Amino acid sequence: GVTTLKIDSPAANDAELKFADNGTDKWNIFMDDTDAHKLKFVADDDGDAIIITMDCVNARLGVGTESPSREFDVHFAGADTGVGIVCYSDTTDHNPTIVFEKSHNDTPLTNTATIDTEILGGLDFAGNSGSAFTKSARLQVIQNGSHSTLAPTDLVYENSAGSSLTAVWKIDKDGNMALGTRAAQA
Repeated sequence: GVTTLKIDSPAANDAELKFADNGTDKWNIFMDDTDAHKLKFVADDDGDAIIITMDCVNARLGVGTESPSREFDVHFAGADTGVGIVCYSDTTDHNPTIVFEKSHNDTPLTNTATIDTEILGGLDFAGNSGSAFTKSARLQVIQNGSHSTLAPTDLVYENSAGSSLTAVWKIDKDGNMALGTRAAQA
């Protein structure tokens, strides 16, 4: 009961599907035999720019890169560009949201309670040294105590003076705030 369209290339060749407009190639979707069989979406009319790459071996998706290094890796160039999240709703509690969820388990889809001092999520910021991206600041949420109805958490900001990340700002689970230290007292 399954209908299949199969493109089977000879060994050491790409399997490819092309889209054209009036004889001019516009888009190309292909399995790259020379690059670990990644599935790539290419804009033919934009100098063969790699638009999207699916690395099924390592479970990674890249936008604007042919070599994603994370589960979701976005590369772009130019001013005023970035990742956008848009919501259309006339309900006040519907809003664009990024959700970070953590399970204390190495097996996907397995729920295990997070533990005290566990990092639940964070945002890392990095500058380029001319040869590599190096971390320069981090904002993260750390569990502080055991779960009841919700997980108790601290919000910590760390930045670098050029050598290592140091905690410089914190709001703990009780609402205490500290500048220059993680030991919030009041």
